[in-house]
Amino acid sequence: MLPWLCLQRDMRRVTRSFKKGATSFFWKGCFIFLLISFFSFMLIYMYTCLEVEPLFGDDPAHDVEVDPTMADYIHCVGERLLVDPKTRWMGGNNGTDVIPLMVVPLMLDLMDFRRMMCNISVPIRLLVLVQNGREAMLSLCLQELERVYGWSGRLVVSRHPENIGYSAAVNIGSRLALSLPREEVPFVFVTNSDVMLSPDLLPSLLRDVHEMTRHDAARMDELAAEAANGPSEYSPVLRRGLRVLRSTVNDNRLSTSALLPDRIRYASVKEREKAFSKHYGHFCAYYKSSCFVSVLLTRLAISTVEYFDENFYPD
Repeated sequence: MLPWLCLQRDMRRVTRSFKKGATSFFWKGCFIFLLISFFSFMLIYMYTCLEVEPLFGDDPAHDVEVDPTMADYIHCVGERLLVDPKTRWMGGNNGTDVIPLMVVPLMLDLMDFRRMMCNISVPIRLLVLVQNGREAMLSLCLQELERVYGWSGRLVVSRHPENIGYSAAVNIGSRLALSLPREEVPFVFVTNSDVMLSPDLLPSLLRDVHEMTRHDAARMDELAAEAANGPSEYSPVLRRGLRVLRSTVNDNRLSTSALLPDRIRYASVKEREKAFSKHYGHFCAYYKSSCFVSVLLTRLAISTVEYFDENFYPD
């Protein structure tokens, strides 16, 4: 009888062990399943939220499935600037198929910026990169760009760890544009970095802009001559015996439309529209009926409408 009782006790121990093992295996399986489900959800979410959609066409210039490496991205910037850092060769950039000046405000979008620089299909005469904030990897990449291409004079990096805002970042490029000869920078390309452009968009857009702004230079000369005689009798401030504060192209302390004479400044809306009815202020590609995050601003518009309002911060 005793051996049988011992056998029963042993069987109970084995049964309890199996139950504990099965229970432990079940919970381990549940934990692994939940862990895999969580990571799968995160991957799907990141892919959905961070995927770059072609904004200005169905066919991006480069169908990049893998993010460009640092070396690829550095090379892409050199191709856009027409600069070879090894031989110190610099290609000609005086054609109408070149972006005169491109401003890119940057903050936390390093990978987007890399993709965009490898996606753009036309040369850039002067690239202005404005960093807001202190993002470490972006800072390192911009330092490397300066080291490789800074000598060429075709790259400008402006750093603002305090974050001056989007409007102020764009204004840095606009002020630089107005300090350069009109023939060199007739318009400015302002863009976010999270865009993908179709291959034929910029070449055709640049042709259109040059054609549609060919009369801007003469108009700017007319406005400059008239504004030089201001303030005039059209100014209500002057009529009240007060001093009128005005900025000039070389003075960025005030942004008060240096080439806008009082005759137009204080005119009615219809008269102002008529004064510029034959000119265009900006050009952009439309996506879903909206003028999106890349826009060409004419020099005439910057000089008469003034800079972006930096009170809208940090937009």
